[in-house]
Amino acid sequence: MSLSQAEQDRVISTIRERIGGMPQCPLCHNQEWTATAGIAVIQGSERADTTVVVDQGLPAIPLVCKRCGNTLFLNIFVLGVQDLFVGKGA
Repeated sequence: MSLSQAEQDRVISTIRERIGGMPQCPLCHNQEWTATAGIAVIQGSERADTTVVVDQGLPAIPLVCKRCGNTLFLNIFVLGVQDLFVGKGA
C-alpha cells in the first residue's frame, strides 16, 4: 500500500502541527524532510531468541532528511495518521 502525495503531505502537516515546525536533522541540521510512501514495522520482542511474528510490531512512518538521508521513525498511532494505513491492502 502506497500513500498518495496528498497523504504524504498530510503526514508532514501533522508533524508540523504537533511539534511546531519540522525537526532539525541531528546529522546535518537540515529541516527539510519527506514522508515515505509506506510504513515500516519495527519488530519488538521480550527475548533476543524469540522468533519474529508476522503482523506484530510498531508501525511507523519513515521520515527521511532530504539532505543526508537520516531517517526517523514515527509511530502512526501516536501521530494520529493510522487511518491512512489501517484496513487498506498492501
